[in-house]
Amino acid sequence: IDAEEADLRVLEENISKLKKVTTNIKESLTIVTRSAGNASSIIHPIAGEARDVRIYETNLKSCLNVLDEVRDYAKITTIEQQTIEGAINQVGLDVYMRSVRRLSDMVDELKQGNFTGFPMIMDEAKRLIVKGHDSLKDYYASVLLFSSKVLDTTQLIDGSSELLFDESTINSIQRLLKFFSVNKVNVDYIYIKARTEYFKSSLLKVHQASNPSNLPNDSKFNKNNIQVYSKSLKTLILVERTNLKLLFNNDNTPIMSIFRRVVEPPLNDFTKTISDLNSYVKKKIATESLLAFELIESLGIIILTVEKYFEAPESLDLAFASVRSTSETVFTAFMSYIDTRVNSSTSLQADNKPCEATIDIMSTMQQFAACKRSAATTISNMKPGSWIPTPRPAWCSVFSSALSDQGNTQDGEIELLSTYFSDTLDALLITLELKAKSFGKTTPQVGFCLLTNFTYIERCVKNSDICVILASTGGERFERLKKRAMNMFIDDWKITAARLMEATVLKPGKQSLSSKDREMIKEKFKIFNTEFELLVQKHKAYNISDPALKRALAKEVSFISPLYHRFHDKHVADGFAKNIDKYIKYDNNQFDKILESLG
Repeated sequence: IDAEEADLRVLEENISKLKKVTTNIKESLTIVTRSAGNASSIIHPIAGEARDVRIYETNLKSCLNVLDEVRDYAKITTIEQQTIEGAINQVGLDVYMRSVRRLSDMVDELKQGNFTGFPMIMDEAKRLIVKGHDSLKDYYASVLLFSSKVLDTTQLIDGSSELLFDESTINSIQRLLKFFSVNKVNVDYIYIKARTEYFKSSLLKVHQASNPSNLPNDSKFNKNNIQVYSKSLKTLILVERTNLKLLFNNDNTPIMSIFRRVVEPPLNDFTKTISDLNSYVKKKIATESLLAFELIESLGIIILTVEKYFEAPESLDLAFASVRSTSETVFTAFMSYIDTRVNSSTSLQADNKPCEATIDIMSTMQQFAACKRSAATTISNMKPGSWIPTPRPAWCSVFSSALSDQGNTQDGEIELLSTYFSDTLDALLITLELKAKSFGKTTPQVGFCLLTNFTYIERCVKNSDICVILASTGGERFERLKKRAMNMFIDDWKITAARLMEATVLKPGKQSLSSKDREMIKEKFKIFNTEFELLVQKHKAYNISDPALKRALAKEVSFISPLYHRFHDKHVADGFAKNIDKYIKYDNNQFDKILESLG
């Protein structure tokens, strides 16, 4: 037991010692902990500052890099500024566009790199880009202006090659258009404005000349002006289409977008002029009626040209309908003019020349015929004879060259136009006939008057489109008019010729002429000789100056020759007189020579 107690005491002592050691260790640990805490509070700020230094160092390097980049951007801006503020012609188009493009790329990079903290560089770059775009637009306009040469009307109508853009111009414009397209800059308005103004400048003179309000008082409108206007406008439209095809490499979308907006303003100007001229024709239908056909012709040229590419504006169609309505009145107006002009004449013949009325009327008719296409278009809606004035003029009840199955044809417009022109020739010649009779002229004198005028009319017909319009049917009607005049001229010759056809018949059983028969034959020769000489005298008194007419009339009266030969030979054989030469003044050869002398 003592031993165990001794061990227990030793154990307690050891535990007590261990407790003290543990307490000391704890106190030491507390001190260490306190010291460690103090050290930590001292060391922690130093470590934080080291980290900040490293961050500051990194940021500083980044800033320096940014400054380097900004410095580069600033340098780019300064370099391109010199180019952009210079003249394109001096630095070159490609160099200039490259500078603007480089600045645009730089601005995009600044935005993506979040360099908005450098507004001065950004603003300056943007300013230069705007200036560059404006300068390129101005340059584009100047290229168009330089290439849009205003030519005279002859060159316009002929379609001079100078109207087309040359290769250098096409190349420059295409490069500009590509640049603007890439940069999404719309410059269509520049082209449209430049070319619209070009149209206006090119057409200014003919536009002004075609404006009826610019005509001096009482002066006649020159129809060539509207013809030149329409042909010049047509040329410009065709050229514009070709130029656009060259510029856009046949890409129809931009071509049509621009083309229509370029040509519409000049089309509107042209339509306005046509409408003004149509009103002018209505006011002066008696003297300016044929201008309506010129308007139809001119409108037709433009409408057909435009409709190759797009539907003609409604204003053009309305103008055409209005002019066509006016032109329908021209057919009746011209018929009335013929009647009025001839009946106002104080004489029909002077020095064997056509009368002034015939010259005036045929001049108008030739102009009318020159408009055959537009006249045919207009007359297609009319019925045969609807052009005869109301009340019907006197000539209508005297004679018509149309056969019974003619004049009511329902054939096409060309046949209708032929019928109309044949009716106008009827009106002219029959009205001349009535006027000549009113002056107290004899039938042969009326015939000669008509033939003198007819010769001139025939020449006008053959040397103009009237001949084309009349064609075979109209030509036959024309010849019937000529035959009518010729029959009137030889009327006295036919009366004299009738004496040669009176036969002296021997009674049955008689072998010779009775004294009464002989005296009758002698009297016939005496009367015939007297009348024949008078006819020859009158014929020569006409003093025909036109060789063709002179030969034609001599040939016409020669119908009497075979009749005289038969009459002469028969009675010479009868032996109606001992001294035949006393009664027969001309043998057959002598008679024919006299007739030949008339030609």
